[in-house]
Amino acid sequence: MFRGQRPIVVRAYALVVCVLLGSCSQTGGMGRLGAADTADVLRSHVEVLASDAFTGRETGTEGFERAAEYVTTSFVDAGLIPADGSFRQTIPLYSVDRSSVSGTFALTTDGVTRQLEMNEDVSYFPPLTRLDTDDALEASGELVFVGSGLSAPSLGFDDYSGVDVAGKIVVVLSGTPPITDAAARFHLQRLDTKRMEAAERGAAAIIFADPAPRSVSRLTRLRRQGRHGALVVETTPEQAIPAAAISFDTLSGLIDAAGRDTDTVIESARNGSGESFSLGATAELSVTASATRVDAFNVVGVLPGQDPTLADEAVVVTAHLDHLGTRHPGFLARSDEDELDHIFNGALDNGLGVAIVMEAAGRLSKDGGTARALIFAAVTAEEAGLLGSQHLAESIEGLGYQPVANINIDMPIMTYPFTDIIGFGVEYSSIKAPLDAAAARVGVVATPDPVPSMSLFVRSDHYRFVQRGVPSVFLFNGMSGNGREGFDAFMDEHYHQPSDQADLPIRWQDAARFADLSVDLIRRIADAPEPPTWNEGAVFAP
Repeated sequence: MFRGQRPIVVRAYALVVCVLLGSCSQTGGMGRLGAADTADVLRSHVEVLASDAFTGRETGTEGFERAAEYVTTSFVDAGLIPADGSFRQTIPLYSVDRSSVSGTFALTTDGVTRQLEMNEDVSYFPPLTRLDTDDALEASGELVFVGSGLSAPSLGFDDYSGVDVAGKIVVVLSGTPPITDAAARFHLQRLDTKRMEAAERGAAAIIFADPAPRSVSRLTRLRRQGRHGALVVETTPEQAIPAAAISFDTLSGLIDAAGRDTDTVIESARNGSGESFSLGATAELSVTASATRVDAFNVVGVLPGQDPTLADEAVVVTAHLDHLGTRHPGFLARSDEDELDHIFNGALDNGLGVAIVMEAAGRLSKDGGTARALIFAAVTAEEAGLLGSQHLAESIEGLGYQPVANINIDMPIMTYPFTDIIGFGVEYSSIKAPLDAAAARVGVVATPDPVPSMSLFVRSDHYRFVQRGVPSVFLFNGMSGNGREGFDAFMDEHYHQPSDQADLPIRWQDAARFADLSVDLIRRIADAPEPPTWNEGAVFAP
């Protein structure tokens, strides 16, 4: 029914948008209507997606809804099919009122029970389930100290070795021991990584502690995103264990009561030589919050695989459709011109990335598809914490596919010459070889990450697939020659500013070559006899 009725409505909607915007070129928003040059196709898509009519495409707004209809039109015209009866993948996204996040924490040591004082002894992370009810998320059990809460044997760290935490409450330090690989360090020190690690081992809850006498609010501080409160995606109950942060004094008291020296324990954990042990205490805690549902969804289309033996495997191609919406408190203008413009149009971040995904879908479909299935997704809530891709990564197998790779395109800065390509993360997997080949075919070279300190491999939507053990790559134009100057200029002047518009000096022919490379890489991975694999020792491997 959807495919029989919906496309007519969507095409009509897209045509109205094009007329309103005055941007219905030969390619318009209606897919490739002839032999138009790829550069013109991409320009047309970006001019529409970054237009004022979409009011900055913020998650949960009418502007995002309009942009999603536009992308749906493209997917329909490309011959994609809905992933699960609809091109819209609804996301259980909630806006949590920060002031409502609260809980109780009863700590029992040596037979004596005391209640920890909120915001002094303990603070709480928003629950990740039961958000549509007033029910608290609860846990109880023995407290077990597990150092930094890491499981990275290839790096020489495994805080869970020899300790059973099933049904227990784990206490972990924030941060990591010294790790020279910046991406691995940022991945391992993330609170959500540690939460998932504990949940996978059956822990009842996780308690974070900063190994320095700082306020507990440091670990639970929530950044502002758009008009919403703290945005969270409801996840499966087995991954949604309660989480809280305790003060340094509380941590020290627990370690001392267990007959250990606090300074020695922390120093050993910080250098990676510590041991895990029972704290000889128990706790009962509950966490609750007030939350409202946000109308959020990804746009997802599938090009079925052509090889019956590989058709249940899928290469997932992603780009985030959302941006920052319109100006509101918390966003500071960098120029007088920005002060007058209240719409964050997001032409390069990430209108161009979405345009390239739409182009890739149309071209690969026209060419007859690939051995493996291709899943194309314009995801939402990237700007709010990679939340749309989080849900997509968690649900792919439920759609009937085994994800074997993710190719993510986010903010290609096509304002300077395209001479090299960066594949963030390819040094960790076999995706490096097909990327090198695809780069050579369009006359560029693949170059290493020039800004490793930024840890970009853990800062875009592909990371949600990495967290689930799927080899992934984040494609970005390189910075050889004067490229670093161009990159820095965009970041300084236009990144997350209203000036990121389609009238920037975008090199459309270079954008077309970037699209050519992307299509070739997708095809190489999807047609390869074997799926990508992690390199031996990669900390991201499951």
